[in-house]
Amino acid sequence: MFLCKYFPCVSYFRAFGVLSLFVILFSGCSKRGLEAPKGGSEVRPSQMKLKRKIELYKIQKQPFQATMETVGHLEAEGQTDIAAGVSGVVDDVLFREGQWVDRDSLLIRIDQKRHKANYDSALAMEKKAETAFVLSRDLEGLTRLAGIGSSAEDRVRSAGNSKLAEAEVLQAKAARQLAENNFNRSQVKAPYSGQINQRKVTVGSYLEEKTVIATIANLSRIRLVGYIPEKSAPGLRSLLDREEFFRSACLISNTLISPIHALTISAADASSLLPFGYEMRFTLRALPRENLTARLFFISSVASPDTHMFECKGMIEQSAFSSQLRPGYTAKIICDLPGKKDALVVPEEAVRASEKGFIIFQPMPRTTADGSIEWIAKPRTLQLGLRKPGVVEVLEGAGEGDWIVRKGADALEEGTPVDVPKEMEEELLKKFKEAKSK
Repeated sequence: MFLCKYFPCVSYFRAFGVLSLFVILFSGCSKRGLEAPKGGSEVRPSQMKLKRKIELYKIQKQPFQATMETVGHLEAEGQTDIAAGVSGVVDDVLFREGQWVDRDSLLIRIDQKRHKANYDSALAMEKKAETAFVLSRDLEGLTRLAGIGSSAEDRVRSAGNSKLAEAEVLQAKAARQLAENNFNRSQVKAPYSGQINQRKVTVGSYLEEKTVIATIANLSRIRLVGYIPEKSAPGLRSLLDREEFFRSACLISNTLISPIHALTISAADASSLLPFGYEMRFTLRALPRENLTARLFFISSVASPDTHMFECKGMIEQSAFSSQLRPGYTAKIICDLPGKKDALVVPEEAVRASEKGFIIFQPMPRTTADGSIEWIAKPRTLQLGLRKPGVVEVLEGAGEGDWIVRKGADALEEGTPVDVPKEMEEELLKKFKEAKSK
């Protein structure tokens, strides 16, 4: 107050300071501040007016041998879940996992005392029935010899007893055969030579007839199993039919020559030694450096409704690596499809997948405001056919002699400026005018 009294200007400075403080506070509490400076451009890179460097390719007809690649696996010639066959308690287990067994090798014994007793009882009942039948038949004969010394009723009764005894013999024989079968089945044997992969019982386990005691695999032959798409199935089926025709002609002709030739050829055919059959090439992850082959012998006539793929199988030829093949190995399968003499093909790198399907880009001329010619990219939708490494067949969407973008298509969109070499502009303009005149 003392300063304001003798120095009036101080009050003015004080008021101005308070007012400035309020302005700063209100501006700091405001919801909107200054906008941050924007950097870059909102134009997409593919739409910027920068000419893209490209490499062109002229579509031409050429011989085309398509290949089909798919994934498959190896399977054994046979894999069986061995069932117990009879009920009872396990007495002995005579095998273990990984063991190689021969055909009819004894694997386990099931409740031997009970099944042996049932068999002996049935055998005794059969002998009893046979004895009773012999007695009734002898009695029938004596009655007939008695003639008028026996009544008609006795003769009828003796004949009926004889037939009844014969029926009891048949019944006892069937019961004996059943008991004998159960006794034999209580000694479970291997159905064929192979390797035991799983053991599912131990001594003292109670089994029912359907109980699985082990799994066995027949490794005498290994088969290749794959799945082919519906687009490639007709070509492979035609190749398989042709090879089957040649094989049948070979078998018939050798049969007409002599029976010895027929037996020899049949044995070779059963062993897959005849030089007929379509070959599929494949590699395994377990043996990545080895190129193996299998002869196609089956293509399913029904495709999977989920994958639209047809199952196919091939018999693997014997080689130095046959002993190393195991069921379950993953295989990469390569199949050669029927070729074409004249097919329109384009490089795979020129084709792009889009929401409209598969597309390629063509350089198209556009007149600018100053009258000069500017080249831009224009997409064309394709219908593709079969493939082989590096190229793909074109069914619709492009023609022979068309120029397309081979390299640099990944950075293009419709209307993107492209840099066409000067020496090719004249030919491209001529092609464009011809297409426009049509």
